[in-house]
Amino acid sequence: MSALIFGVANKWSLAWSIARAWDAAGTPVIMVCRSERERASVDNLAQTLKHNKQLQAPVLTCDATDDKQLAMVFEQANESFQGELNSVLHGIAAAPPGALGKPFHQLTAKEFLSTQEVSTYSLLAIARHAIPLMALPCSTPSSSPSSPSSATTRSPSITTLSYIGANVGAPGYGVMGVAKASLESSVRYLASELGPQGIRVNCISAPPMKTLSARGIPDFHAMQARAIDGSCLQKPMSPDEIASYATFLASSQASGITGQVVTVDGGFNCML
Repeated sequence: MSALIFGVANKWSLAWSIARAWDAAGTPVIMVCRSERERASVDNLAQTLKHNKQLQAPVLTCDATDDKQLAMVFEQANESFQGELNSVLHGIAAAPPGALGKPFHQLTAKEFLSTQEVSTYSLLAIARHAIPLMALPCSTPSSSPSSPSSATTRSPSITTLSYIGANVGAPGYGVMGVAKASLESSVRYLASELGPQGIRVNCISAPPMKTLSARGIPDFHAMQARAIDGSCLQKPMSPDEIASYATFLASSQASGITGQVVTVDGGFNCML
């Protein structure tokens, strides 16, 4: 097994919790941060993982909007994983400074399109580069259920992260809510196109989590409190709970699940 995780910035990143969970499940993980400014912090995190010691480069830097940089990341992943990639996490989302919380009708074209490019289009770009390393060989007529081949035991997957603000109006989330709606729709189209190659594509809709990017959301603490008080469980979801579900989706136990947006928010989404 092997995994490539985009979006680790620091120890508060949800992508980092998922990296720890995948490592605990025995998967060598390459983490990809966005800039050299984040690199030192992510390097320190990588040293605490158990199953990436033999990797040539357990941490890579990449601007996912730059196709040349993406190509280099997947070339290095190909060398480290010897041509076989099982799981990819897309944990990338960003809006220009000041865009979050800005009245939606006052957004500039640059603010709107930049958010879409970083938060949504990057999933398509990553998937395009991942396909050669993830696609399963075509099954042959001689294959039988009683003698499963490697093609049937592997269940490669791409997982991304969303929020309920993709489907309902969330104060202060504006442009990112629209980007997440686009992201969730992209999951369905990618799942349809990549399914014949054996690649699954899913999305986890998580509640408001205390991350670096959450600082840019106006009144984030009020948003988080509403998600807790209004949920069925009435308790905060931990990053480890989200990571546990991401681990399940990346495993062969979820081999029949694709094209889904699964909400892990303690039941907040089903309450008025």
